[in-house]
Amino acid sequence: MSQHLSIARTPRGKAAFVVAGFDRRLGEFFLRTYRADEPSHDAMRHSSSGYQDLGCLAEVLTLQRITTPDTLLDELARDAACNAGNRVVRHDFGRIPHVLLADPGSSHRAHALFRAKRPFEHPTLRLAAGERVALIVTDDNKRPTPGEFAAGQSFDIGDTAVTSEDFDLLHLGPCSQSFCDAAFGLEALSVAA
Repeated sequence: MSQHLSIARTPRGKAAFVVAGFDRRLGEFFLRTYRADEPSHDAMRHSSSGYQDLGCLAEVLTLQRITTPDTLLDELARDAACNAGNRVVRHDFGRIPHVLLADPGSSHRAHALFRAKRPFEHPTLRLAAGERVALIVTDDNKRPTPGEFAAGQSFDIGDTAVTSEDFDLLHLGPCSQSFCDAAFGLEALSVAA
């Protein structure tokens, strides 16, 4: 089960806190909200589970008039898509999510992490220079190794082929702690090849 800890806001600017996650065994999301800047039993405002659809969870946040960082719902969707579990991630407004725990076995699928060398715009992907994008590598296509990518072989992202002219390939492999550190950490990262 993943767990996402998030700073949140109410319409009047009062502190709130959200704990949400994805239970991969049950294939559903859960949500807890608190009237404080950290979770505490006395400050619990709402607790529910059994959300099959992330939209329903988002609707509950809207009904409670609680605003969370965009990264919270993005990461919950990623957990469901990867069937990931045993991840604990901290979210705050204006910051990259901070992975507190990531079990190397939480996602067996390979992931690729790229960093844009310059601004990149495409109908489905828009990145500023230095921004990172993490992708699940589908099993149906052979992907280039970091060395092959650096030498000019393209990497397909949907209908777009990215090359080493536009991106650095930072990581190619399983969703491990090193991948999470590279994807969500604040430190400068060296290229994988």
